[in-house]
Amino acid sequence: MAHVSVGKGDVLVQAPGTIHAVVTPEDALVAGFFFYIAATFSRTIKCLTLSVREPLHENDDPKCPDWHNLITVVQNLCIQGLFTPEHVHNV
Repeated sequence: MAHVSVGKGDVLVQAPGTIHAVVTPEDALVAGFFFYIAATFSRTIKCLTLSVREPLHENDDPKCPDWHNLITVVQNLCIQGLFTPEHVHNV
């Protein structure tokens, strides 16, 4: 187990599937979001698939829009020529 401290205005980027928890010593506003990059995209898909097949007790619930968003991302990467057929196969 590791401990990472971040301060006001800091940004923490984690790899797909990283198990984490947020603890604040006082009231705070914390926001999280997803972004996708080709280098870790197959891991993103694997983690999402695993979370649907074997749900954990967590506050996130993978829903259909998640899959639709990922399909849109893959389609756009292919259209832009950033994803090869091999990338699509790996995903």
